[in-house]
Order: sequence, then structure tokens, then C-alpha cells
Amino acid sequence: MHLTTETHVAREADALQSYLAEPANFDAVSKDMSLTPAGDDRWDLQAEVQGMQTEGTLTRVENVPGRLVYLTEAQGLAVTLGFDIAEASGGSDLKVALDFEGRSIKGKMLMTGLKMMEAKMQSGLERMVAKLAQRA
Repeated sequence: MHLTTETHVAREADALQSYLAEPANFDAVSKDMSLTPAGDDRWDLQAEVQGMQTEGTLTRVENVPGRLVYLTEAQGLAVTLGFDIAEASGGSDLKVALDFEGRSIKGKMLMTGLKMMEAKMQSGLERMVAKLAQRA
């Protein structure tokens, strides 16, 4: 499943990239998630998803100018969060992609439920990105 959203952020691209490169800033926009540093480019992740507590590891897999990508795997699901950042008048344009992939039988079963909630998840992504943009 692939969700996307985009927004304008009143911050220069380099500064926005630095902000997004620090996942502790994600905690501020989601009360259902907490991150603890676990090494270079890795964080232990605890989150509540559909009323269930889940744990995993968030790993930064790409950090090049204009692009950041994070990956987490839990309960047979792989979740990729990508940020594309471009300079724009008065700040930066931010495009965000959130991808879910079932990597096990359990993960594929979970995908069925997630697909039924796609519209709600899209709205949630848009709200989180708007909060990130305001706080950046």
C-alpha cells in the first residue's frame, strides 16, 4: 500500500533535512509512538497500531541531499517512510511517501486490514505531515 502527501514548509531545504534526520522530532507529532536511540542510524520503536502495542527498529537507510528514507519491520510488515525535499520560494516543498509491504503470512494478513483503513491512514499521514511542517 502506498500513501503520499506533500506540503510547503517555511524552512530552507538543508535545515528541513536536518530536522527530519532527527527522528526524535517524529515523537512530537504522534502520541502513539516513541523512539529510543539504538546506535548509528537506528532507533528502537514502540507504537500503538490499531489498539495493539508493537515494537520494532527504525533504521535510516538513505540520507542524501534532498532525500531521507526510514525503514521499520514489525509483525511481518515492512514500512518505509520517505521524504523528498526541494528548495522552493519561501522555504521548501516536502513530499512524503509511506509504503507498507507484507513480508510474511502474518504481514500479508495485516495488509488486508490496513487496506480497509487506507482512507483513514491517508488522513492520519496528512495530519502528521502538517504537524511536522508547523514544528520544523
